[in-house]
Amino acid sequence: MEQIVPITEEVCSRFVGFPVCAVLNDGTRHYGIISRVRSERLVLNDTGDDPESTGIPRRSKGKNGASTTARNRKSRKSGQKTGTARLSAFPNEEAVPQSPIPSLFGEKVSLDLANIAALFPLL
Repeated sequence: MEQIVPITEEVCSRFVGFPVCAVLNDGTRHYGIISRVRSERLVLNDTGDDPESTGIPRRSKGKNGASTTARNRKSRKSGQKTGTARLSAFPNEEAVPQSPIPSLFGEKVSLDLANIAALFPLL
């Protein structure tokens, strides 16, 4: 097993999406998939339920429930009509309960990079 060194934002960000074992200074171990590295913190097992946590903007819904893009909104403002195709197998997406995909490694964990003694990719 090869260790990830040094444990910095720049180095750890290359392993986003990889399963890892993080050993803290007190000896505790955390297993998970690196979701993101930001503000001197390593986040494992984030399912992406919270759009603010991932930094990915959510798509807005139009009048008929279909998602709209900036291009469609822009063309509507200019007076052009655009057709939107509904690509859902369900008639109403809001009626279908959306459950988060569970992580194989457990719940979301946010670790301070300074408290990580060793970080190992599980390849």
